[in-house]
This record gives sequence, C-alpha cells and structure tokens, in this order.
Amino acid sequence: MVFITEELVRKRAEHNELEIGSLEELSLHQLDIEKIEHIDKWCKQLKILYLHSNIIFKIENVSRMKKLEYINLTLNCIEVIEGMEGCESLNKLDLTANFVGDMRHLKNLQKNEFLKTLYLTGNICCKYEYYREYVITILPQLKELDGEVITTSERLEAKRIFEKVENAIERQSELYLEIRERQKFDYERKAKTTGDEFWNEEDEDSPENRRDMRIEATRQKEENKDHKPMFEKPDYKREIRYFAKDGRPLNVNPSGVEFTIDEDQPKNVELRLKIPKFMDTELIDIDSQPTYIRLSINGKPFQIVWKEEVKPDDGTAQRSKITGELLIKIPKLNPGKENPKEKKEASRKTLEPESQKEEKKTVDYRNIVKEAEQGKKEQLKKKEKPKTRANDDDFVDDLGIPPLETVKR
Repeated sequence: MVFITEELVRKRAEHNELEIGSLEELSLHQLDIEKIEHIDKWCKQLKILYLHSNIIFKIENVSRMKKLEYINLTLNCIEVIEGMEGCESLNKLDLTANFVGDMRHLKNLQKNEFLKTLYLTGNICCKYEYYREYVITILPQLKELDGEVITTSERLEAKRIFEKVENAIERQSELYLEIRERQKFDYERKAKTTGDEFWNEEDEDSPENRRDMRIEATRQKEENKDHKPMFEKPDYKREIRYFAKDGRPLNVNPSGVEFTIDEDQPKNVELRLKIPKFMDTELIDIDSQPTYIRLSINGKPFQIVWKEEVKPDDGTAQRSKITGELLIKIPKLNPGKENPKEKKEASRKTLEPESQKEEKKTVDYRNIVKEAEQGKKEQLKKKEKPKTRANDDDFVDDLGIPPLETVKR
C-alpha cells in the first residue's frame, strides 16, 4: 500500500520548484494509492488533480479544496460518488472505469453548481435503462455527459418521463446492491493464491478483485527485479574503429548520415551533411585533421577520409537555417596539383593502342547476310574503271574495221 506523503507530493512538484503551498496541478497516478489524504491541507491552491490508475475505494479529503476545478479518478475502485460537496469550483469530474452501480448517489453532485462535464463511461450504471435521462435530469448544470453534448430537446424529453425513469433507476440500483453483497460474501470465502494460479482463476470484475490484481502485479514485478535468468545473454557492444591496424584512418558512418562530398575542385574540398533541422548546433562536434575529418552528431560518430591532404585550420563550417544542412569547406594543402592516382590513370590511357580505344560494335546476326552483300556492292563501286591508253600520233581510225568485243569468262 502506497501512502500520500509530503516527500511524494514535493517530488511531484518539481515544476513548481518543490513548493506545494502554491501548487496548482498535481499528478499522483499509477502509484497504487488506496486512500486520498493530506492533499487538502498541503495544497489549498490546487486546481487540477490526477489520481487515475490507483486502487482508491472512497472519495474523501477533497471537500476543503475550494479552487479545485478538475479531478481525474479514472480506473479506481470507487462505488459511491460523495465527499465533493465543498468543491465550489469543480468544473469537470472523470470517473471512467470505476464501479458506480447505485445511481442515487449522483444527487450528491447537485451542490456543485459549476460542474459542466461528467464522465461515467465504463461503470456498471452506464448499462442501465434510462441511464442518460436520469443523469441529465438530476444534474441540470451539466453541459456534457460521457463526451456527448446535452441538447435542450434531450433534457426536456428526459424531464417529461422522469417519474418512469426514476422508478427504473431505483429498481436497477437495488438489484446491483444485492449482487454486490453476494460478491463480497464470495470474496471473503475465496482462498488466496499467487503466481500463475492467481491469474488462471476466473473471477467477476469487482473492486476487491481489481485491487488484488494490482497488488499481485506489483509483487511479481518486485520479485523479478532480483531474478537473473540461467542463461543471460551478454551485452555486446559494437566497437567502432577509426583506424586500421597499420594506422590508416577509416571511413565511419554507423548511423547512416546522408552526405555528399566534392573533392574535384582545384582549391577546396566540400562536405555536406543532412542534419535534422531542429537539432541544436551545440550537439555537433568537429575534429578536422589533414587526412580526415571526424564529427560527433548528437553522440553518433561520423568520419570521412580525404583523397589528398587539406589545411584543417583554415576550414569553415556553416549550417543552413532553412534545411539544417551542414556545409564544411576546407582548402587543399596543394591546390591545383594533379592527384597522383589520376595522373597515373591518364598516362595509362595515353599508352593504350588506338585499336583498344575503338568501341566494340555488337554483331547483328539477323542481318549479317544482308550486310555482307551490301559490303560487296560497295567494294565493286569503289573499284576504279580501267584507264584507256591515249592513241598514237600516226593512229588512223578505219571505219571498215568492226569494234572489238569484250569476252565474258
């Protein structure tokens, strides 16, 4: 069982510099608290109080909180709505997923004139016939019930049939009280169990069983804290290496930071990194060296190796205010000097024979015959016609002699 202590309240008042006298908002949820106490004495200026997901059975010790506007008691074990008559400023009450079955206790909220919003979703009474009609009639100050706005026509219709509604609610509330008496009797006779046996039991949803479930879950959680598995897996951490065994720097980017690098400029090298726009620049550290540059981006390492040496002390780093991109520009140690690797490749290209430089053509096997015939025709056209010899000076053209005929072979 967890008690509300001054130490606990001060711990939850860190946003108010641990001052509880002037505290306006307090959250004490999911702590297995069973009783509301001391808050009305220590926090008289409180306006908002969160007590959801506890095991509170009764609403008490809040009536003196005159400035309280909103109290959240979702997922507790509350059956009776009471103890809030003095909360003069109460505007919103959330009792979702409790055990409110006797709806006649809702009349205790009639004195809360400023109560505009009420949540009873998940309670047993929500299943009653004429549930909504009864609530909006006995609490005319409400504007919203279970997240739905109350209309004027709805209120008038509920008021018209209220006598019928009240009798139905009276009958269903009495029936619920009989069921609760049986549940309490069965609970007292039930044997207490733990572990798997407890969770395998089939029980009705009741305030007592809900409390036992929370207590058992907490017990098992505490029990498993000190439990060590028989075969515990070792915690392997990947070691990031920035240098090879021979001392050469390595490229490192385990987090996959997107980047582009430009080393083809004659005077400078440029490195662009895509960094989240809203990341604080103070989370970025840069270590620039002649042969590499290393960054720490929100604790994540990044290292890139330069192709040639640079002047790290003369570099600049700028970050875009629009995109968050980081631009690093560093001058080269020997600007304009050709890279030895590129020079070697260029000299190798000059030594290659012309035959190797020609592009290899693919062979079209479908048209290989046509291409051969076309090639022969082109060769015949290229052949020069035989030159005729010039006639001698004493040549006489005798018309009686027939011309020579070509002989076909």
